Amino acid sequence: MIVDKIEQVMTIIASITLAIMTMYIFLDVMGRYIFNHPLVGALEITEDYLMVIVIFFAISYTFTRNGHVSVELFDQFMSVHVKKTILKLVYLIGLVYMFLITGQGYKQMVNTYTSGSLSKSSLAYILWPAYLILVLGSALLCIRLFQALIGNKKADKTDIAEVA
Repeated sequence: MIVDKIEQVMTIIASITLAIMTMYIFLDVMGRYIFNHPLVGALEITEDYLMVIVIFFAISYTFTRNGHVSVELFDQFMSVHVKKTILKLVYLIGLVYMFLITGQGYKQMVNTYTSGSLSKSSLAYILWPAYLILVLGSALLCIRLFQALIGNKKADKTDIAEVA
């Protein structure tokens, strides 16, 4: 399925970015405290790009692997039907929320692209690609949440199976 391939590529990119971010921050800390010469723009690039890639390119993968935080305090007191209903409601709320994030991210991406907005750091780099990353990652999660809502086994392979 094409969504699986896209998710796989985005997850690989997120993993590589995490490794790069780790080395980049390590080098910045070493430069700052040992050589008294930090990397220019390390904090800004990490905040505006690297963290955005790691979070939004991995969010769908985390969902499909049931890796997001869940509270199971009252699970033992609920029937299977109630658990499934609540899970579907959570998916619906998540879908609406992520759809709004995707839409607002798209608007912000267009605004920063058309206005030519630059970061306020000394590097003055363009900002719209960070919003594109946000849009791609949250849109993929929207697809996965929709698949889980309609009962696609790939999208909800762990949650519904554990409930039943």
